[in-house]
Parts: sequence; structure tokens; C-alpha cells
Amino acid sequence: MRFQAAPWAPRIRVASVAAVAVLAIVAGSLWQLLPQGSARPAPVLAFLVVVPPLVVAGALFFVVRGYASGGERLALRPLHRA
Repeated sequence: MRFQAAPWAPRIRVASVAAVAVLAIVAGSLWQLLPQGSARPAPVLAFLVVVPPLVVAGALFFVVRGYASGGERLALRPLHRA
């Protein structure tokens, strides 16, 4: 049996979109806290601005694009192998 897309529940989709939105808001807020006109921003704030986009990019490796089930076997097709 083969499926084109994983049938994720609406709650999971909403939670995923909300998590990405929170990460974007955190990164944007921290970007505003960086000293303006400074050639070298505070290292901790600069690190915190970079982390949320990296988390989202890293999560893309775990997105399931599709799957197939056969007997007792479940084969997942990740996004990076599509």
C-alpha cells in the first residue's frame, strides 16, 4: 500500500506552523536587540539570532514526504531524498 502524502492531523500542522512562527518572532525580536551601527554585535545575541533559522533548516531533514507500508514494514520517504 503506497501513500502520496502523510495524513498528518490538523493539530500537528497547526503546531508545526506555530513553532516556526515562534522561532521567526524570536529571531526577529533578537535582531532588534542587537546594537545598531555596531561592527561587532554582542556575540550571545548574534548567536541567538542565528539559532532559530538553523533549527528550522535542520528540521527539514526530518520532514516525511511520503511513506509506504507493506506487511510489517513501513518505509518513509524523507524530504531530502525526494
